[in-house]
Amino acid sequence: MRNERLREAIRASGLAITELGGAVGVNGKTAQRWVYEGRTPRRKTADRVSRRLGVPVDWLWPTITGPDAGPDNQPRDFVRLYAHRGEAPRQLWHELMRGAKSSIDILCVTGLFLAEDNPSVDDLLARKAEDGVPIRLAMAHPASPALRRRAAEQRLVGALAARARAAISYFEPIGAIPGAQLRTHSLTAYSSIFRFDDDLLLNQHLFGVQNFLSPLMHLRRETEGGLFDLVTDAFDRFWVATMPIGPD
Repeated sequence: MRNERLREAIRASGLAITELGGAVGVNGKTAQRWVYEGRTPRRKTADRVSRRLGVPVDWLWPTITGPDAGPDNQPRDFVRLYAHRGEAPRQLWHELMRGAKSSIDILCVTGLFLAEDNPSVDDLLARKAEDGVPIRLAMAHPASPALRRRAAEQRLVGALAARARAAISYFEPIGAIPGAQLRTHSLTAYSSIFRFDDDLLLNQHLFGVQNFLSPLMHLRRETEGGLFDLVTDAFDRFWVATMPIGPD
C-alpha cells in the first residue's frame, strides 16, 4: 500500500523521491519503496527523513517503533503531543475531518485558522453535513466579556473580536444545512476541542500565549471513560451553554 502521507510531504518539500533518498543517506530506489510499497525504514533513517521534511516521524509511519516510542504508562487514548498547535501537520486536520463519518464537534475561540490553513474547509464541512454527519460548531461571541478579556491577555485588543466576526461570517452558511449547528459562546474556553469521530485534537490555552503557540494533544478513543471521554464530556457540558447565531 502506498504511503500517501510520505508522498505528500516529499512533494511539499520540493524534492523528488530519489533526491530525498540521497539527502538521508539511502539510494533512490529505497526511498521509492517507502512511498510506493509502503515499507518502513529503520528508526534512525526515519528520524532523518522526519527532520529533512519537517514532519513528525509518527505521522509519516504511524506504526513505527524505536527509542522515541512513548512510555508504557501513557494513557491508552493518547496519540501524541505537539509542543505548539502550529507544529501539527496541516494534512492531519484535513485527513481527520475528511474521514469523519459519525460526528464533528468543534469548540474554539474563533477557529479561523482552520480556513486559513485549509481554504476549502467550508466546502468540506458542508459536504459532510449534506452527507448526514452531525456537526456542532461553537465559537466565541465577538462581544462577549470572555473574549474581550482573552484579547487583552494576548495583547490582541480589537483584533480578536474582528477574527471572531470573520469566523462567524465564514462558517455561518454551514449552520443552514440540516444536521449542522453553529452557535456562539460567552464562557471562558479553557481549551479548544476538535473532535472527528474517535479522534480528537485538544488545543490547550495558556495565559498570554496565542493558541497557535500553545500545546496540541492528539487523542484517540481506546478506552471507556478514559481521557478521550473526559474531554468529550466537557464539550457536551459547554455546548449546553452555547447560543444559536443571531443578531449581536
